[in-house]
Amino acid sequence: MTAISTRYRKRHIFFGLWPVFKKEVIHILRDSWTLYFIIGITVSHLLIIGFGVNAKIRQVKTVVYDLANTQESRDLIQRFINTDDFQIVKQVHHDKDLYDSLVSGEARVAIKIPANYSRNLINGGTSSILVLVDGSNSVVTTEVVNVTNSLTLRESLKRISSQTGLQPNIEARQSILFNPDTLTPYFNIPGVVPFEMELIITFLVATSVVRERERGTLEQLFMTPVQPLGMMVGKMLPYGIVGLLMEFEMFMLGYFVFDLPISGSYCLLMLLTIPFLVMILGMGLMISINVKSISEAVQVVVGLTFPSIYLSGYFFEIDSMPIIFQWASEILPTTHFIRITRGILLRGAGLEHLWVDALALLGMGVFLILLAARVFQQKRL
Repeated sequence: MTAISTRYRKRHIFFGLWPVFKKEVIHILRDSWTLYFIIGITVSHLLIIGFGVNAKIRQVKTVVYDLANTQESRDLIQRFINTDDFQIVKQVHHDKDLYDSLVSGEARVAIKIPANYSRNLINGGTSSILVLVDGSNSVVTTEVVNVTNSLTLRESLKRISSQTGLQPNIEARQSILFNPDTLTPYFNIPGVVPFEMELIITFLVATSVVRERERGTLEQLFMTPVQPLGMMVGKMLPYGIVGLLMEFEMFMLGYFVFDLPISGSYCLLMLLTIPFLVMILGMGLMISINVKSISEAVQVVVGLTFPSIYLSGYFFEIDSMPIIFQWASEILPTTHFIRITRGILLRGAGLEHLWVDALALLGMGVFLILLAARVFQQKRL
């Protein structure tokens, strides 16, 4: 009877389910990387989406050139501020400064109030203000145009009702710069290229040391007189070349297929790509040295690169986020490189406008590479 029941249990379709289930649960609880991926990544992404991402555009950086400098013009500027859609970051005194603020990315909107603004209102005529909008971000452009039209219409109706016999009108003459047709590829391609480069290059570098460890060749390197920094740079250079080729391929595809403009210097773009590559190569090396398997490397790369979708300004406006998430976005390499790509390709920005982002990338990248070399030296000893 016992032999029959034993054979029955072995034939049962769910035979052995409980022991295997218990074994896997123990493995998950003991594997810190699995818990990190299941709990840490999902919780952090949910917090970013819930608190950091804001589809409503607000606090758009704005510069003002007020030629009238009267009570009426100051009241109008205050109306823009009160909407919470505009944040006045600077008052300028020349047309060149107004335009340069948009080219450099210091502001997304520029407002010019003419000298005869108040006089025309008092005489019951039409007062026109000029609103220049950076069209490299189509979402911001649409919001700014709609809010400006609504605000000037309300101001006109208010003044009509407050003055008997006079019908002064405030008119906003809007000009969308850099992407006047608000074409989506012009906005998306300079954003998706940095993200794709970060994801792929970081993954390739992150698996390089792990792959040698799994093949047993890492111990052979330990026996050679190769210095840690020499090994780090030697491993980085081929992937850096791959990254440059990737960028060239994607931007040329965007240029010939989607008519993506190259308003600035493409040589400058390639030059400023180097600090970005140094940063993501250093990040990949740090991951590669500290993980034990390729599967762990994949988990860490995914966990570190996917926040770039939400916080880098690729889809969602950074200025609309809470201040703590704005600070967090500054440590992401894609945040700085998206500013560089959109600045050069769409706005024609130069080195004088982008050197801060390039220097930030270079500084973070050099720090990570030196840290990776030190960690590697300690593991080697």
